Amino acid sequence: TYRQVELPPAPHALRLGTVEPTSFDPAVVTDGASAGVMHQLFCGLVTLDDGLAVVPDIAQSWQIAKDGSQYIFHLRHDLTWSDGVQVTAADFEYAWKRLLNPATDFPNASLLYPIKHARKFHQGTFSDPAQLGVRSAGDFTLIVELEEPAGYFLQLMTHEAAYPLPRHVVEAYGETW
Repeated sequence: TYRQVELPPAPHALRLGTVEPTSFDPAVVTDGASAGVMHQLFCGLVTLDDGLAVVPDIAQSWQIAKDGSQYIFHLRHDLTWSDGVQVTAADFEYAWKRLLNPATDFPNASLLYPIKHARKFHQGTFSDPAQLGVRSAGDFTLIVELEEPAGYFLQLMTHEAAYPLPRHVVEAYGETW
């Protein structure tokens, strides 16, 4: 049998040994150590609760078209980047188009292939990023059109590759952001 023992608080912070992250860019992360850090630094549209159900995170709500081909995410208004700049739908649109840009060759781009024209754009056979199935409609609405219904799409949105990026920082500092 076990008995519960009251212990005094630890006199120091919890420290865990881990492998050094390979990157702090969600588009580049492919290893577990880096993904763990990404989940501490960023949030997605949705997340998983303890029972692995999809629940709101940056998106406070969403609508799914009857045919499953379109998602409209309504974002929270109370979130800012660490520098105080508002997190907006444009941050998702920018991050996803950056991830899918064939010139960047990011390893997780294929995760967004359910999005309309994403595969063709990433593979270089479709060149107009404005026609990709992701667009911001104001600061707090993100519209996503899919090639075809994908029942797993909301679960896919929990992956760090689907996180937004602070465009103003990425563009100011380039690859060293």
